[in-house]
Amino acid sequence: MATPTGLYLHVPYCRSICPYCDFNVYRAGRAPPFAALAQSMGHEMAARAHAYPGPLTSVYFGGGTPSLAPVPVLLGLLEQARATFGLNPSAEVTLEADPGTVDLASLAALRAGGINRLSIGWQSSHDALLRTLGRPHDRQAGLEAVAQARAAGFDNISLDLIFAVPGQTMDHLEADLEALLALQPSHVSLYALTYHSGTPMARRLAKGTVRRADEELELAMMARIDARLTGAGFDHYEISNFAKPHRRAVHNSLYWAYHSYLGIGPGAHSFWRQGTTSAHRWGNLKTPKAYMERWQGPQRAPTPPSPSTGACADVDFVEALGPQQMVLEQMMVGLRLQEGLALAPVRACAQEACAEQIFDDRVQQLLARGWAQLVGDRLVPTATGRDLCDSAAALFVD
Repeated sequence: MATPTGLYLHVPYCRSICPYCDFNVYRAGRAPPFAALAQSMGHEMAARAHAYPGPLTSVYFGGGTPSLAPVPVLLGLLEQARATFGLNPSAEVTLEADPGTVDLASLAALRAGGINRLSIGWQSSHDALLRTLGRPHDRQAGLEAVAQARAAGFDNISLDLIFAVPGQTMDHLEADLEALLALQPSHVSLYALTYHSGTPMARRLAKGTVRRADEELELAMMARIDARLTGAGFDHYEISNFAKPHRRAVHNSLYWAYHSYLGIGPGAHSFWRQGTTSAHRWGNLKTPKAYMERWQGPQRAPTPPSPSTGACADVDFVEALGPQQMVLEQMMVGLRLQEGLALAPVRACAQEACAEQIFDDRVQQLLARGWAQLVGDRLVPTATGRDLCDSAAALFVD
């Protein structure tokens, strides 16, 4: 069976920058250079394709707000991906979309052109909380976006939900859950508000103009969300993700399963794995201007980029991952999953790092603490282990 491969396409422009966001994003302004950006992304696709076997299992348009881009630009990128790599007939093709940036006509054209999944930045049903979050849409726009998506033929819709927002109460959360469940999404991605260093929200926290939700309230909210969504038939398959049957996020599951993926666009990250004990990670040049200057014409690029090949001008950073780091990363992502992770490939990394006995001893510590159990050759976290997944993974740090 061929190894799954995912393609991530980063469109970095937004109508406005949310105060909590630490992604590589830029204010769109009046005339974002979408056509020039797409041309550069096409050149990068062609240059990197030799290292990524097709057909693609998933394509994901992220950002930023990719739904700001004209439909022909988005569908042109999808067609180039299909021509360059091949696209599995059952591939998941996701577009992130914000309410207020789409309408019925554009959504219908996107659906007809091959995009079959929407991830909508819904976030909340309360206008006051949306304003606190700096979101450029209101409650009504959120409702309309979902209705338009369904009318356009989308039956695979994921909604984002943010909780632990300053000023949010359990009553607010209950109302958000009622509104979300009434929209009948097939998938929910959950985010506790995070105060990333350098963001306006972190500065407001430091100045005391906003107050972080206390830990007890945040834990109570998480428990309530879990109870309501699982009670409504959602599978809590990853710590922050819930899905109806057969609607798990294929693309994000590639990340969690530690498969290779290619990131195209300004600031996009890529992961290239060779076997069980060698991998590279790199991130593209961040600013759209620098990225487009780098990829303004067709060329071939070494994959992975490497200082030894003189290819540092291609990227913002490149990192070679050794077996020990691969062990830690696989434990970090695997312990977030309901189904855990297969031990054999992780043990192979530990063996390569001459630390197989240490690895096995720490697995036994997980089992002894009740944080995981063995199911066949899979290490499966318990409910407590998933709640403490960071602490569980930290056992594997030397």
